[in-house]
Amino acid sequence: WIRIVIWVYLVLSAVVWPLFMIFWLPTLWQALLSYPGLVRDAAQTLLTAAGQGDFATMLAQVGALFMPSLILIGLGFELKRLGSRLMTARKNRRPSQPSQPSPKPVTVGI
Repeated sequence: WIRIVIWVYLVLSAVVWPLFMIFWLPTLWQALLSYPGLVRDAAQTLLTAAGQGDFATMLAQVGALFMPSLILIGLGFELKRLGSRLMTARKNRRPSQPSQPSPKPVTVGI
């Protein structure tokens, strides 16, 4: 029965993960496009609230920035990981050349 559980998990994960990624991509794209405006608006509101001593508004603005920032940090981390994997694969794909001593320069006497 353990094999059945493992197979069910395998099938469900093979179906659910691609669906999750397909539905997650629009959210990621929206967060990426709206982030600069969100930071600008939050910074203006934070400065105004800080001048007035309104800590509830300041906390609300930090909370509004939290999830989009977390999403973009995760995206950056994954892109860095992908880049390092691609660079490693590229280095491993190159044929290794044996190291040869550099030839001595030829001097011509006048």
